[in-house]
Amino acid sequence: MYTPHTPQEIEEMLRVIGVNTIEDLFVKVPERHRFPELDLPEPLTEMEASAELHEIASANASTDDFVTF
Repeated sequence: MYTPHTPQEIEEMLRVIGVNTIEDLFVKVPERHRFPELDLPEPLTEMEASAELHEIASANASTDDFVTF
């Protein structure tokens, strides 16, 4: 089960490391690098993703294909 941090826990963690906000952690990262646009393909359904991964995996040798002992 995922239990996120409470606002109070986040506030305490930020105080311990000496910053006021989560954004303060990123002030030294240039703005153009913070949230770059990603050139991602369209999403796949679970069945499409499974078929694509199966196809990629079929390029690997499997112990089912060779004599092993």
